[in-house]
Amino acid sequence: MRNPFVAEEIFFNILPYKSRQDKALAVLHGQTTKVIEARRDELKRNNITCLPSETEMGIKNKHAFLDLLLLSEIDGVKIDDESVREEGHDTTTSGIVFCLYCVSKHEDVQNKILKELQEILGDDLNRDPSYTSSSGAMCQ
Repeated sequence: MRNPFVAEEIFFNILPYKSRQDKALAVLHGQTTKVIEARRDELKRNNITCLPSETEMGIKNKHAFLDLLLLSEIDGVKIDDESVREEGHDTTTSGIVFCLYCVSKHEDVQNKILKELQEILGDDLNRDPSYTSSSGAMCQ
């Protein structure tokens, strides 16, 4: 985002950014695939094939989004794992964007975030955060 030349796909692909992105996506997709497979196995093991909309007492049930996706069907066919993963990423992205929008509307919150970053990173706000503070002590 900071380098407009990298926005062109041909340049992006020949620079190290592409391989870093591919490695990060492999980790991300690997983790989400593990979660999806584990939850699908658990639903199968517990013989859960549908999620009731209400309890026996008429109270509306709230279900995990992943469970809803895993048990959903389109034209009688279960949604494949890749589609489940992409839908989850889209939902997460929407949530993050909304949070950033809310932060952008509140200068006091922005100042609190900046103060916390300064406490963690010290004078070098350009370095990546870690689990140790600028003084080397472990953050809690």
